[in-house]
Amino acid sequence: EVPAQTILYGDHPWSDISQVDWSALPRSLDEASAQMDSSNYAMVVNPNPADRLHLRERADQTSESKGKYYMGTPVEVLSVEGDWVRVAVGGQRGFMMKRYLTFGQTGRALRLDTSAMPQLTGISEELLMVYSEPQSGSYTCHMNADGAFMKVIGIIGNEWYRVWFPATGENGFVRQSDLTAGNG
Repeated sequence: EVPAQTILYGDHPWSDISQVDWSALPRSLDEASAQMDSSNYAMVVNPNPADRLHLRERADQTSESKGKYYMGTPVEVLSVEGDWVRVAVGGQRGFMMKRYLTFGQTGRALRLDTSAMPQLTGISEELLMVYSEPQSGSYTCHMNADGAFMKVIGIIGNEWYRVWFPATGENGFVRQSDLTAGNG
């Protein structure tokens, strides 16, 4: 059993389930963790969980921020360049300061604690528009906000939230103004 606020993050070793030896499947969280490789992943860790880490356009603190991400946000490590790490967060690429990341290990999954991320739960039958990119005119899908919970993994400017739906693994962008008392 996986505690409600814990996620395993890393590459699963089986790419074709028709070839899986079903008797060899993990029977516990520890066994599953041992069979995953998170060496290409890291997670945001801040001394103050309320702080958010900038995703920068370039490896420079004065570079434009592409968003601020909460503690516990998983990132794919593309390269390490001195004090900076080039990362991908849900398809968006940029740089984060190395000292605010904890890195995965070969043969182990990162166990992420998402409790520092705000959680939003839909409470009405309204549809929530989830966009593939902020500032775009079209949305990728309508999510029924009724009962669906999402985690806010980042804040983009003053208008957008980067959200993740744990139940489906989907992520996208939601206008902050769309999260009213009726739908979030």
